Amino acid sequence: MSESKLGGLPQIALTEAILKEIVRYGLDALPSEACGVLIPTPLNHLMGEAGQVVRLPNRAMNHTEAYVIRGDDIRLSLENWSKSTSVELQNMMAIWHTHPGGNIGPSRADMKSRYPGVAYLVVALVDGKGIPAWF
Repeated sequence: MSESKLGGLPQIALTEAILKEIVRYGLDALPSEACGVLIPTPLNHLMGEAGQVVRLPNRAMNHTEAYVIRGDDIRLSLENWSKSTSVELQNMMAIWHTHPGGNIGPSRADMKSRYPGVAYLVVALVDGKGIPAWF
């Protein structure tokens, strides 16, 4: 019997530019959590970088303590990208969100809500800067 591993290993290099963009989205959303996906592009993938930060609506009832991304939001925002992208790159997509209260690393709720094989990134917002953690 094989076990399925929760979470995935990050296959996208988190560049300073990508981190700054996530922090900007996070600061714009205060006091709520911001969330979205990181998608690789063929050229950036060859360099080991994420190609694009996509911000998605936070559908959680309490935006300040949680985030919820609907599958339809992901599908609609990535529809054109996924049609023109290899399956390998599609599997490298990662989900990101911010912790506006500065909590570093994933919360218990974050750990419970992971999908198998998907890489997740949480960025704690501390004094206007971001502290990233993959999980």
